[in-house]
Amino acid sequence: MNKRIGFGIVIILLLLAQCKKRENPVNSEPIPIVPVNKTINLAIRGNFLFVPGTFFYETGGNKGLLVVHDFDDIIRVFDRTCSHQPSNACAMVTVDSSALQMRCGVYEPSGFINCCGSLFNFSGMPTRTPAIFPLLQYRTSRTGDLLSVYN
Repeated sequence: MNKRIGFGIVIILLLLAQCKKRENPVNSEPIPIVPVNKTINLAIRGNFLFVPGTFFYETGGNKGLLVVHDFDDIIRVFDRTCSHQPSNACAMVTVDSSALQMRCGVYEPSGFINCCGSLFNFSGMPTRTPAIFPLLQYRTSRTGDLLSVYN
């Protein structure tokens, strides 16, 4: 019996030694946390409350706020700072309404100026690299037409 236990322990130790430890990537440059505490009146935003897939930009946060009425009927508020190299001046998230996704870059009169090429879904998760971290999402609470946004 003791030989079986000893043999089992040896097998387990051999298996563990062969397993490579999976490293979790560390965001070496996280999006800076700035205080956000504001109330947004959603009633003045047209059909925003009634049409999933709509969005608007608001002041606040690092590079502005992006308020999204997601297709699961949840209202989410993200910082517009891209999670890939957030200190880069162009690392700003803009909604591509034709593809219903968010991308890193800005619209200029001449057209869209791409920054890093990252794409994000309306839940803030990256769908194309180089970004591997989600967008910074703020907490929200809603009372009627008033949306409180805070961290």
